[in-house]
Amino acid sequence: MNSKDLKKYCNIALGKGATTAKIINPSTVVTAPWVRLKYQFGCGGYGYSYCCPPHTPTAEETRIILDSYKRALLFHIETSLTLGREKHLMKYCHSLIDLEGEIFKDGYYKAFVLLAGSCDLRRECGILTKEPCNNRYREAYDRMPVIVPRDKEALWIELRTQHLKELESVLKPYPSEEMKMVEVAAWDLSD
Repeated sequence: MNSKDLKKYCNIALGKGATTAKIINPSTVVTAPWVRLKYQFGCGGYGYSYCCPPHTPTAEETRIILDSYKRALLFHIETSLTLGREKHLMKYCHSLIDLEGEIFKDGYYKAFVLLAGSCDLRRECGILTKEPCNNRYREAYDRMPVIVPRDKEALWIELRTQHLKELESVLKPYPSEEMKMVEVAAWDLSD
C-alpha cells in the first residue's frame, strides 16, 4: 500500500466537509507538554471527559503513538462562529470516525482517528460514574476479540485483503453460552 492509495481518503474527507486533507509524515507532528497546561488552567471542562486532559495521552505518549506510523492523514475543517456550529462539527467528526472504519476495512489495520475537541456525549460520559468510555459512534470493528478455530489461525494471522472472502467464513458468532467474561485488570485513571 502506498501514499497514492491514501489519497482517496483525503478526497472522501474533502467531500464530507474538510477544508484541507493531506498525507503527512507523522514525524513532522510536533508534540509538547505545555499544551496540557493550557487545558488544565484554561478550560472549564478539564478532567470532565475521557477525551480531555488529563485522560488523554501525554505529549510523550502521543509521540510514541505517532512514531508507530509511517504515514498519516491530516484533516482540517474551518467553521465560522454561528448557531449550529457545534452540531456541524460533531457531524463532521462522526464522518471521520466512519472513514476510520472504511480505511480499516480496506486493509489499513492500524487506522485510528485522533479527534480534536470535546465529545458530544459529555453529559453521558462515564468519567462521572467511573465507567469506561461508551462512545456509541466509534464501532469496535478493529478492537473486538475474535475466537478463531485452530485450523484457521494461520489465515487469520496473515490478514491479507485477498483472503477476505475466506476470512468471512471465520467470522462467525461464537456461542455466548460457551463464553465467560472475567475482569483481568481495572483501569486507574487517577494519574
